[in-house]
Amino acid sequence: MRLLPPCTPKFATRRRPERETFGLEVIAAGVALGQPFMPWQRDAAMLGGEIDQETGLPAYRELVITVPRQQGKTVLHVSFQGQRCTSPRWAQPQRSAFTAQSGKDARDKWLDEIFPLLRRSKKIRPLIRRIYEGMGNEYVAFRNGSLIRLLSTSTSSGHSKTLHQAVLDEIWHDADWRREQGLRPAMLTVADAQLLSCSTAGTAASVVLNRKVEAGRKAVAADTGRGIAYIEYSAPDGWDPDDEGSYFGFMPALCPAPPCRCGDGKWRHTVTLDVIRSERASMEPAEFARAYGNVPDKSGEGNRSPFDVALWRSARTRSRGWLAGWHWVSRCARTCRRRRSRSAGAGWMGWVTGSWLITARARGGWWAGWWSWRPGGIRV
Repeated sequence: MRLLPPCTPKFATRRRPERETFGLEVIAAGVALGQPFMPWQRDAAMLGGEIDQETGLPAYRELVITVPRQQGKTVLHVSFQGQRCTSPRWAQPQRSAFTAQSGKDARDKWLDEIFPLLRRSKKIRPLIRRIYEGMGNEYVAFRNGSLIRLLSTSTSSGHSKTLHQAVLDEIWHDADWRREQGLRPAMLTVADAQLLSCSTAGTAASVVLNRKVEAGRKAVAADTGRGIAYIEYSAPDGWDPDDEGSYFGFMPALCPAPPCRCGDGKWRHTVTLDVIRSERASMEPAEFARAYGNVPDKSGEGNRSPFDVALWRSARTRSRGWLAGWHWVSRCARTCRRRRSRSAGAGWMGWVTGSWLITARARGGWWAGWWSWRPGGIRV
């Protein structure tokens, strides 16, 4: 019988056992939800819950977790939110927010998965005053005054609200920072606030996740014990997807011997090798590697549009009208040069039927973007 590799993170912030942690409370929340934690989830909870001995505040303002698909991210972040809203540790009623790649995705996830999970819990349900499912105003109100609210992905979604905790789910979809920009201002004055980012690997267009992965790996190397806590389970460099035995080294929810008895009845793995085989047979190789190897898909990087919508928004804050559009084209041209495109820098605009047609030449071809005077008019 082949000896399977141990499942360990490729990168992870070092746990400091001497520190107090509210991770045990997060683990208890998972049990209360009927979803006892797997070992990797326990490790993540204990790390994310560490308390700074000098300040008495959470040691990590941000917790970034990236793992393959279907490894238990949802249960983990819901348990963090449940702990935040029910624990007597916190001095006042807490405000927690959940966001996904779109408002519809957030709503679907909570209606289909999380609201039923909360309703079935014999321990958490009595602590809830109301679960409201009204379109655009979904929330969970607790009897102690705490609240979990679903928010949209706009830059103003969290403004005017004080937040003690926010969850950014599947941030690999984010091509700009609008979602996070809508949440961080509401957390600035909250000393013990925490931001949880959970995602599977993305693509070359996953601007937010790629930056967080880079920052997280640097934080692991710096080992300061503050700021960002980072956990990454992903396939090793040079990974061969034909080597099914290697899956057990980076898929922490994969059971080696189903039906699962690994946790002696206290917990169980949630994925089997047969399921992974089925997924692989139905997916393109690059997408399988992204989803289940947690390896970024950079296959489309060379064909990515040079237009940077984030540059457009920054230009629009400093200029108006055609000046803003021209400033945007100029900055896009400089971006193309930095990406070593073969021919970049040419650009022009034309007024056509109430909109600006903006073009730029890059990588041997022309790219066009429309900008209208109407809000959100830019199209690439």
